[in-house]
Amino acid sequence: LTVSLFLEKNEIFHPKVFGILINKKNCFEKNSYLVMEPVDSMFSQIFFTTLFSDKSQSTEFYRIIIKTLCNFHNIGIYHADAKLWNFFCSSLEKVETFGMFDFDGSLIYKKLSIKKRLLDFGRLLASIIELNHVRKIDLYNDEFLKFAVSVYENSSKIEISTQILYDVLDGILAKKSIVRKY
Repeated sequence: LTVSLFLEKNEIFHPKVFGILINKKNCFEKNSYLVMEPVDSMFSQIFFTTLFSDKSQSTEFYRIIIKTLCNFHNIGIYHADAKLWNFFCSSLEKVETFGMFDFDGSLIYKKLSIKKRLLDFGRLLASIIELNHVRKIDLYNDEFLKFAVSVYENSSKIEISTQILYDVLDGILAKKSIVRKY
């Protein structure tokens, strides 16, 4: 709820939170749920299959997704699970209006550290690489990483260490048995 209010204050597009539902048992929280406005343009397998078949379209999509993450980072939000599935757009026909949801692990900082930025950015890139890997498209390479870093640096005005980002990616993608070709 705090992250949602912070996003609203900073005019960052996201699904509005209406309240919290908390289930308790013997005075202890059993589970809780955010009650949010509906998100009707979440990404599907069909969307990505179509998107990945057109390189120029997918390149623009990656640019927008990375800039969206930068918008969150630039105001101090560490998402903690910035995978592709936690992004959405207001209309699949109008992809420039992107947002994120699933803020249950998110934290707000006065200034987001490079380490936190790299963890979120690495998680996003790993999800993109993994989804393409399933479709036999290899994005775990210098060309894609240089493109992604360039977009992030231009949007954030922060320099990113490509080597540290590779270390983050190697750690995430090794769990999926996806390895970089040198």
